[in-house]
Amino acid sequence: MTRVGCIVLVALSCGCGASSEAPSPEMPTHTAHAGCLEVGVERARAHVRLDQVPLMLVFENDCEVPVDVDLRKLKIEASSDIERTPLVPIDPRAEIHPGRLEPGQRATELLAYGPMAVDTSRICIDPTGADVDHLQSPAGIVCLDVR
Repeated sequence: MTRVGCIVLVALSCGCGASSEAPSPEMPTHTAHAGCLEVGVERARAHVRLDQVPLMLVFENDCEVPVDVDLRKLKIEASSDIERTPLVPIDPRAEIHPGRLEPGQRATELLAYGPMAVDTSRICIDPTGADVDHLQSPAGIVCLDVR
């Protein structure tokens, strides 16, 4: 099984800003807001088990203060014609941990989520589940069709 890597948590956990030489990741088409934190998501191209889905998550802090984000608490749900199932990140080595985005910082994370039923047609993400500090306004929910 190919391991889906952790990209953003290194930048988030060290508290350092993104390098000026590194290109900034593009914000995906599917986005939602949790206050002034923008969250984008798209299905990634990665080899994972059939009951998992790889997701590219992009976070951008438009706040004037740092924002703490815990990806383990992000609410992601898979839907089929007959049921809705919560998805959890696949993290067998316990590498996912809370991080901090400084004002103006953008970070990207590629994670696999599961277990997902074969007949899943849609995945929805509620960014307020990421245990985001400093955010009081309601968030939008972003959904992807995955058939």
